Amino acid sequence: MTEAARHRRQMACMVELTQQTAGDFRQIGRLAARIWHVPKPTTDAALVILSEYAANAWQHSGSEEVALRLSTSGSLLSVAVRDFGAWHTKQASHPEWWHEGGRGLAVVRRLAQETGGSAGCHHPRSGGTIAWAHLCLRTRTTT
Repeated sequence: MTEAARHRRQMACMVELTQQTAGDFRQIGRLAARIWHVPKPTTDAALVILSEYAANAWQHSGSEEVALRLSTSGSLLSVAVRDFGAWHTKQASHPEWWHEGGRGLAVVRRLAQETGGSAGCHHPRSGGTIAWAHLCLRTRTTT
């Protein structure tokens, strides 16, 4: 078994999608981060990302269920939220600064980049949306 395989961990669940799902996902993320000894800056970014992805699924997908997957492998923490609905955009894709909403995915991308990672969305042929982020477990030092 390789070193990376020995340190690979995964947690997954599927739940009914409700207004409380974002908070539930933050609790699950907090638990996984504590068990896996994820650094605080990465944990903080992951919790905001999980919350945003769950809120987007609730607001836009029309899905009845949502799946969460958290995993670590090597130096990455990966988070993914999958809904099974049809995406309904309620705001412009590039909102102006005075709009109250519509900036969530830009914030997610920025948080992921600040850890040295990346984020995005995928729309599988089978339907729904998979929103994902890869966050570096090693904190970067800035000068």
